Amino acid sequence: MGERAMKLAMIIPSVRFYQLRLILNHVISLKPPPDIVVLIVPDKFIRKLNNVIQKLDNVDVKFIILTQQRGLVEARNKGIVAAINHGADLIWLFEDDTLVLNKNIINIIKVYYLKYTKEKNRRIGIIFGYQELKPVDYIERPLQYLNTELTRNSSTRLISLLHNIFLNIHGFNGLPYLIPVATLVLTKESIQASGLFYEGFKKEAEWSEPDLINRILNNGLIAIRLKILSSDII
Repeated sequence: MGERAMKLAMIIPSVRFYQLRLILNHVISLKPPPDIVVLIVPDKFIRKLNNVIQKLDNVDVKFIILTQQRGLVEARNKGIVAAINHGADLIWLFEDDTLVLNKNIINIIKVYYLKYTKEKNRRIGIIFGYQELKPVDYIERPLQYLNTELTRNSSTRLISLLHNIFLNIHGFNGLPYLIPVATLVLTKESIQASGLFYEGFKKEAEWSEPDLINRILNNGLIAIRLKILSSDII
């Protein structure tokens, strides 16, 4: 028997139906589209969302709809668990206000993941995209968290790496955000080794990202900075 095809899932929490409809049409226009799309939405969206999905033509995508979300952190965790249970190897934490410029991005992600796991025998935990940063786009609360809570138990290099990843996945400009590459993709192995997002960060959801990234890197997995034409390992 041949090797099972790798699957990438997009996790998209949303409480804005008008925005979600736009994003869904964009996501299925990727070539190829994701293998799995997990939508975490309020109950009131279910009927309308099913109608939208039914009108999407010729799409070989597994749609999973979850409800009862209580904040972004819990919604993401529910989506990650559902994605892994349906065979996802790569989990892209997507947003309902994000558009991807490169239509071939999913193939690029998979190719570089295989390159580093098979050719270089490395354990990949995180894939993130390079984005030119502008000071106006910096998110201060997570950076403050990075500078205080983590520094007590982390090396200078690790803190620098966390800044690099976090700023690059949040350095967007304009709405909807036009991103050239992937924002934050987690591997199934990283979740199995490090767990899910800490749900104690309900009011400060952004803080859950550097917290999980820190755990993944401390467990010995590495991060790949993905560009359109090249990839740097860090």
